Amino acid sequence: MNTGRKKILFSLLLLLLFAAAGWGVWYLFRKEDPEAAVRRTWAELVALLEKSGSEGIVVQMDKAKSTSKKCAGILHVSLPRYRESAMNRKDVIQTVLTARKLAADISIRTYDMTIRFNNSGTVAFAGFSASVKGNGVTGGSFHEVREFDTELIHEDGQWLLRRVAFRRVLNK
Repeated sequence: MNTGRKKILFSLLLLLLFAAAGWGVWYLFRKEDPEAAVRRTWAELVALLEKSGSEGIVVQMDKAKSTSKKCAGILHVSLPRYRESAMNRKDVIQTVLTARKLAADISIRTYDMTIRFNNSGTVAFAGFSASVKGNGVTGGSFHEVREFDTELIHEDGQWLLRRVAFRRVLNK
């Protein structure tokens, strides 16, 4: 092998080595802190559930499907004075669609979120207060303040909502 080819081959190998090292550094630093990832997941869910005016069926369906993709295969919901129910993703889509059809607008604010993890770091428990305000399409308004106890599971590189329990904390 001549000297010119050796230099080109060496330069190419050196370039590949630097590229691999750069990718490794990027990968290590891009990993999101688990608590930040859970907070981001909740922020995305809130953004998907909020509504600010009239929407066509395509937008409603997109928001409902996107919301269901943030949920585990089975979502357990616990309401005060009611039995816990389990919803699959199709049920989540239908519930979100119904809520979006009945509400002219929905505003959600979360407060005081605390997050803890199980020992393996694969389950997150997030508790917070939330205020939900809105107006119905036929008139009237609503304002609910609740305490939420939620459980998210880490699957396929993302945090998915697996359980939500809420209770009224303040009267209107």
